[in-house]
Amino acid sequence: MPSFFGRVTYEMMEAAWRPPAPAGARPDWMNIRRTIDTAKKYVVSSTLERVDWNAELVRGDLGKAVQQLKQESGKGLLTEA
Repeated sequence: MPSFFGRVTYEMMEAAWRPPAPAGARPDWMNIRRTIDTAKKYVVSSTLERVDWNAELVRGDLGKAVQQLKQESGKGLLTEA
């Protein structure tokens, strides 16, 4: 499920979940890292120059961008509150 994040949340999520864990360092129930790592991310920011980690930088009319993404096929859209 693609997700929208603001810059601060994106940077916090990236710092917490992106680094690969050494084998056996995390218990099996923490496999959420794999889900977050592979999920498409849309980052809303006027200060970031670029993003990676399967993310796309969104600028301009946020409402229009969200509406466009909702019309695309997929499993839904998660937004940061």
